[in-house]
Amino acid sequence: MIYSIVYKKKGLLSSLKSLVLTGNNKLGPDLVAKNLIYGLKLLKKKIYNNHIKNINIDTYIVLSDLKKLKNIIQLKKKNKKIKIVAGPNLLILPENEKSILFSNYVDLILVPSKWVKEKYLLKTSKKFKKKIFTWFSGIDHNLWKPKLKKKKIDFLIYKKFVYDKKIFNKCVNYLDKKNYNYRIIEYGNYNKKEFSKYLNQAKKLIFFSQSESQGLCLFETWSSDIPTFVYDQGYWIYNSKKFKSSSAPYLTTQTGLTFNSFEKFKKKLPIFLKKKFYPRKWIVENATIKKTTLNLLKIIN
Repeated sequence: MIYSIVYKKKGLLSSLKSLVLTGNNKLGPDLVAKNLIYGLKLLKKKIYNNHIKNINIDTYIVLSDLKKLKNIIQLKKKNKKIKIVAGPNLLILPENEKSILFSNYVDLILVPSKWVKEKYLLKTSKKFKKKIFTWFSGIDHNLWKPKLKKKKIDFLIYKKFVYDKKIFNKCVNYLDKKNYNYRIIEYGNYNKKEFSKYLNQAKKLIFFSQSESQGLCLFETWSSDIPTFVYDQGYWIYNSKKFKSSSAPYLTTQTGLTFNSFEKFKKKLPIFLKKKFYPRKWIVENATIKKTTLNLLKIIN
């Protein structure tokens, strides 16, 4: 079996911007592509990167780039033996782009988590429901690992997008009142090196984000053996419509706890502090690059 991993490469300006902001020009969809390519190489699979017109390719895994997906669909019209796997970083909603994901020429649709799958299922017929599979990307657990034994920060507070900013301020003020030591980092305003350094200094992480389709930064946190206390508001707004969602779709009893109000934050914080978690163990057992690549191959084959 020969695979082509298809994804949208950033332009020079976009790559430089990511490099300045994060210390890495591979974020989100780019990181998913990079890790999958690495995983397939680990498993000694024959692969091409972003190749389309090659007579030997059996399966196209189109992670991102709608233009290339359209081109590959045209190829399949001439060669029905080609398999097309589309997702998980192509569309926000399945009805976008004239519902191209539900083309008869797309064999499998990948979504990054259960709540995203439920969102897709609302918009499709029984015929296409069998095509949708949940798959999450792995991370490099050898890169993201604990390094310091002595932790000098009680909490690293990760702030992404929050609809109700009052709850964020209330939680931070409460930590001040209780004399906890913390550091706040905001999405887009730190680089990879800084995030790694702060993770190694922190005992635990408090996470604020309106929703996460997978939550790669949470995976990196867990791989660093740091449990997370996640504000999970339970909904996501897009085009003025409210959808059921999750801010940590892969959080388990091994990796942390959630809260959805300031009152719950106060009530559950002592439990979070006392409870023993095993976040890195969960990553090693479930979310290494090799493990998640094997999971994808099982879905495809």
